[in-house]
Amino acid sequence: TSLLDFIEISVLYKDLINRVWVGTKYDGLYLLADGRITRILGGRHQHIKISGITEDSSHQIWVSSNTGIVKIIKNNGKVKITDYTSVLGGRNKEAFLITSCEGKIYVSTTDGLCSFPSTINLNTQAAPGSPKMRSIFVDNIPASPNVQELQMNANQKSLIINLDFLSFKPGSSAKGVYYIRGLDPTPQLIFQNEIKVERFPSGVFTLVVYALSPYGVTSLKPLILKIYVPKKFWEEPLFILFAIIAGIIAFGLFFYIVLRYIRRKELKKSILDLQLATLQMSALRAQMNPHFIFNSINSIQRYILTNKAQEAYNYLSKFGKLIRIVLQNSEQNLVSLADELEFVALYIELEQQRFENAFEFQILIDSTVKTGELLIPTLILQPYVENAIWHGIMHLDNSRLGKIKISLTCADAILKIEIEDNGVGRKAAAKLSNSKHISKALNINHKRLEIFGKLNTMEVGNFKIEDLHDANGTAMGTRVLLNIPQHEIDE
Repeated sequence: TSLLDFIEISVLYKDLINRVWVGTKYDGLYLLADGRITRILGGRHQHIKISGITEDSSHQIWVSSNTGIVKIIKNNGKVKITDYTSVLGGRNKEAFLITSCEGKIYVSTTDGLCSFPSTINLNTQAAPGSPKMRSIFVDNIPASPNVQELQMNANQKSLIINLDFLSFKPGSSAKGVYYIRGLDPTPQLIFQNEIKVERFPSGVFTLVVYALSPYGVTSLKPLILKIYVPKKFWEEPLFILFAIIAGIIAFGLFFYIVLRYIRRKELKKSILDLQLATLQMSALRAQMNPHFIFNSINSIQRYILTNKAQEAYNYLSKFGKLIRIVLQNSEQNLVSLADELEFVALYIELEQQRFENAFEFQILIDSTVKTGELLIPTLILQPYVENAIWHGIMHLDNSRLGKIKISLTCADAILKIEIEDNGVGRKAAAKLSNSKHISKALNINHKRLEIFGKLNTMEVGNFKIEDLHDANGTAMGTRVLLNIPQHEIDE
């Protein structure tokens, strides 16, 4: 029968030289080596309860039990047992778990965690006393140090605690180590007997302070201070709920305003589109002067009656093409600039032929203008050209040849068109003519340009007429200025 039969074992530990140490609950410590079982600690009626076994870097065995801590050295069959319970403060205290790490022995007791060097000298290296608070300052305002709990205000930020450290051996210069549970669990050394924390968030924290002897032994019992910091008003659940509700309401209001703005903008655009379409039909009805159509037909008849078949054919071909372009473009709000210029040139050529070349014309296009890529309102230029011919150039005497010049440039996303004639000017034309057709067509065009500008977020003022004079103030014609927002075909 083995010596360990019927013994309740609490700890088993195998050391570096393959010896097995057996700790029991009530019968002390045994060693299994070289096939033999040897009792090391305990005996009849001693009731030693082994809690932990460890080995330091020097192959010394450390044992914790209900009677304290011992160090065991076994060499050449001899066993040396040294009681180290005094490092726990000179009192026989029950020790629980024990371990060795980096030259230190760590042991848990009823008062907390104790640590000391494995090479500790029992004559000089006892555990220091617990630290004491000398003074407390919250935001530089003193508070009572004789408390175990500290209540801070939500607006208070910094905390300074001045400490006094005691030692079992007079004259020892003990410092300390601390950590704050709930804020920073990392141990921090104390060098100036002072703990300073710049800022506390809201919550509950526990300040834990151990005294530290010059030999690295910590106090058995720490200083503990509970710290309460209330929540800021914006951290309260009611405020957070209110903020969430307010945010939802604000977002909903913003969404409603944006949606309302978009709908208003779309409605405004729809109204402008409808107005533009209405004006488009009005422009079509006012576009071709009935007198022009009647005179064109008379010109064709005259060519036929005078046996000028080729002239009649050419004129009729151009006239038919002009009518076809008018009917085609009437279905569109926008046409390419190239098509519009073709229509205007065709109209001028018919009038030029009908008036037997009483005037000449030229169309100047700047290199910045891409006529095939830009869109402009349908039939927008013809009324101004018609006005220049009928009320400007046709009232000239035979002393000078009539001239019409159309210039096109682009700048700052604006198509700039100038229609200039060298006729008698607006004042003289008003006296010589009582026709209301041209003014009606020009008014419709002006409204079309104004709506077109609004649809393209452009300031009103796209239409301007200037009177031209020589150095003596004599009327020398008229210049029409049109500014039209650029629209590209692929938009």
